[in-house]
Amino acid sequence: MNAHDVEYMELYASDRVQTTDHFVTSWGFRETAHAATDTGESVVLRQGNVQLVVTSGPVTRDFLAAHGDGIADIAFAC
Repeated sequence: MNAHDVEYMELYASDRVQTTDHFVTSWGFRETAHAATDTGESVVLRQGNVQLVVTSGPVTRDFLAAHGDGIADIAFAC
């Protein structure tokens, strides 16, 4: 199996609202979807072919404690 493209990247953020606002105002992304569960909250941002999922909440705690805000997942299209 070969990866043909990056489908999306997921960024774990300590402050999802501030991070989303930064990508929208500074980089021209637009919000295309939003989801919330008891384990976290995610926003899908898009700019052209680039999709970025910004996630915060309990599911991100261990990652954020170890690494700080950053890319936690890269999904490849095969």
